[in-house]
Amino acid sequence: MRLSLVTLVFAVGVWQTAADTCDVQGYAKRDGVPDMSGLPKVRVDLIDVGLLYDTTCGTTTADKTGYFHIVCSPTFLRWDAKQELRVYQRFDNGQGCRRMVYKGTNYIGRVEAHGNYPIHNDDESANDDMCPYEIYD
Repeated sequence: MRLSLVTLVFAVGVWQTAADTCDVQGYAKRDGVPDMSGLPKVRVDLIDVGLLYDTTCGTTTADKTGYFHIVCSPTFLRWDAKQELRVYQRFDNGQGCRRMVYKGTNYIGRVEAHGNYPIHNDDESANDDMCPYEIYD
């Protein structure tokens, strides 16, 4: 019995680590804004959604066209494969840091490998230290 349990835990661990690399890329920007020069930079996080807490799989800063690319290894031994893409920005002066959350949409809840993630005004407040202060050139 003990050997069966150890084998099962090992198999799940191997399945979730060896066969599981996340590679997500796309564009995170406001509609109608082809170039974000002069605006604050945009941070993009790929999050592994957990039962008790969420962990960051990978993070990057989008370039001034909004393009981002994240390659990361998901959290070891997580319950399922659900993910979120979180986009942080401070475009609207005086409102502080804002966050858009895009939940994974494929059959197991992962974020699609390629996509466009528009930044809307219906976002939510975020911790101020999550948004970059740097400005695009």
